[in-house]
Amino acid sequence: MRALELALMVVVVALLYATLSAVSVMPKLSLRNDYFLLREEARSVAAVLAESRALPKLRDPELLRTVIGALTPPNREFRVEVVDVVRNWTLTVETPNFEDCTLAATGVAIYSDPRSGSIYVVKVTLGRITGG
Repeated sequence: MRALELALMVVVVALLYATLSAVSVMPKLSLRNDYFLLREEARSVAAVLAESRALPKLRDPELLRTVIGALTPPNREFRVEVVDVVRNWTLTVETPNFEDCTLAATGVAIYSDPRSGSIYVVKVTLGRITGG
């Protein structure tokens, strides 16, 4: 009987340890997976924007904000920076709550326009507000 009680106590302690380990490790893994997901989303949005032929025409901040808002998921905050390397021109737009993001990832794409001879660097940072 004593051996059975001891075995039961070992099982309870092992289950308690496994539960506490999962509670402390799972959120870290979840945030890491969220980061990789954000990074891939940011890269794809930057690539789509860079490869679009509309990029040279997007000089209005509100127009750029609207286009990026349509390309990103609805629960993401973003900051976009478009740099024309040849003309030394920069356009930066972001959502109002971007500074409150607790998790963010950046994607970069380069586009060269053969018609105007411009080279554009598109940097898209997507963020998410986590926690409460």
